[in-house]
Amino acid sequence: MLHDLDSTITELLKSRLPPDLAAKLSISFATPSTGFPPPSLKLPAVNLYLYSAIPNYSLRENAPTVRRSANGTAQRVPPPIYVDCTYLVSLWIDLSSTDPSLDEHSMYGNVLQALLASPFVPQETLQGSLQKSQIGPVTTRVSQTGSQGPGNVWQALGAVSKLSFSYTVTLSMPVFAAEPVTLVTEKQIRLGIMEVQAAQ
Repeated sequence: MLHDLDSTITELLKSRLPPDLAAKLSISFATPSTGFPPPSLKLPAVNLYLYSAIPNYSLRENAPTVRRSANGTAQRVPPPIYVDCTYLVSLWIDLSSTDPSLDEHSMYGNVLQALLASPFVPQETLQGSLQKSQIGPVTTRVSQTGSQGPGNVWQALGAVSKLSFSYTVTLSMPVFAAEPVTLVTEKQIRLGIMEVQAAQ
């Protein structure tokens, strides 16, 4: 599921970025530790490092749903577990650029704008298993705060802190298997005669 999320974000950026930038910007999901970017990565590039994928229990649902099939059968589907997948997003510029800082800030702004403009991932952008597994809209959030924010992530990676932001996508993850249920297809009405004995 997570690799399908990577593919989904790739499609989202390609569709939201200016065409000229989308054509030349590489998209990477590698760990940006010391020595990044590798020679194999074509620059300029946007790197999205998945550093956290944890359940969001504030969105937890308790009631299962019943899914009916065309053949008359049905399944009881337990509620999914919602998972916040958070990426560290950074831009990497070719050092041959005449003004690397200006280019980095320009591309950073374009990527930030593209992700901010999509608080929900469009259904047509979802890739692979996400096309059928998601219950309701797939929400996103851009942030720079939190105990596991970008600054702490760079420190944990042993790398020099870089202009970056956190990007969180909340997925509904089916964890429990569906169970078959028996549907009520007939209704019976029983009528009885009630005897009343008169008092003497």
